[in-house]
Parts: sequence; structure tokens; C-alpha cells
Amino acid sequence: KDKKDKKDKKDKKDKKEKKGVLDVIAISAAGLKKSDFLSRSSDPYCLLVFGQQKWKTNWIKKNLNPIWNEGCSFTFDPSVKSQTLLLKVYDWDVEQDDFLGQAEIQIDLTSTDIHEKTLALNTQGTVTFSYQVEPSKKSGLLSSHGKPLKTIPIRLNWGDLVLFNMKNISGATVSAATQNKWNHIGIII
Repeated sequence: KDKKDKKDKKDKKDKKEKKGVLDVIAISAAGLKKSDFLSRSSDPYCLLVFGQQKWKTNWIKKNLNPIWNEGCSFTFDPSVKSQTLLLKVYDWDVEQDDFLGQAEIQIDLTSTDIHEKTLALNTQGTVTFSYQVEPSKKSGLLSSHGKPLKTIPIRLNWGDLVLFNMKNISGATVSAATQNKWNHIGIII
């Protein structure tokens, strides 16, 4: 009986450790509606929703065509074959953020190709993003040692500032990588 219990615990542990990973980069939006009356613009950010998991980009001040080039990794049960990714765009405000529109796509969680899509928002404008699925992996873009598992291509223009979000990496790894307690690493191209 003890051997069977140990085997069951090991099987459960293996199932917990093996997760599929969906890497998503919110690239940009275009033609957004004006939400701020005085500036006749918006301060947009993109909220990504995948099942119960949520992640949002930084907001871009006074811009109807923002370029974020920010990404994250979501996990999923590898037995699931498809799931909806919801992209919601909001105008950042001090009191309450204004809804600018949303788009959704059904993600095939069995395809490992890199995809780049531009979707129409349900109000006005479009949102562009890229994604790639890793059906069964123990972590996302970075291994537990902070080493890249893969690269995802992003478009950069001369003078762009690139921020790497370090939220899903342990504090010790961030400290080792940056020599301090920052939670972002940036380079200027």
C-alpha cells in the first residue's frame, strides 16, 4: 500500500509540474477611440485574460496608436486542447479606467508555431499581438535558473526602450541579474 501511495503522490506531483505555457506579447494597438476629453487622446494599456490568469501592460500616455511590446507567460493544463485569450484595452485614469474595447481569440494549444495576429476591437481600432504555445513545460520564457528557454521575436525601432518584466522570476535571480532589487531590466536599442 505504501508503494501505491508513493506512486500516486509522484504521479500527482508530475502532473502539477508539467504545465503547458502560452507566451503572449502585446505588440500594439491602432486607431483607438479618444477617451480623455481635454487631451483628445487616451492613455491606453492592454489587459490579457487567459482563463483565471490576468496580466496587463504598462500604459502609454496620450497615444491612440500605442506600441507596448510587452509580454507574459500563462500556464495551462496540457490536456486542454484550446482556450480563449481575451485582450481588453483600457484608458488609464486616476479615478477609474475607461474601457476602450476588446477582442478575443480561441488559441489552439496544440500548435507550437509562432503566431502574430491583428484583431478588430469590438468598439473601434485594432490590437496586435504574438503568441507561441509550449504544450508541456515546467516554466515559461525563463528557466528556474534565469536562463532563456527560447526567444520570441519582437519588432523594435531605433531608440526603443525594451523592458523585460521580471515578475515571474525569483527575487534572488533578479538581484543576480541586475545587481539590485529592480523588477524590470531595460536596454535601449
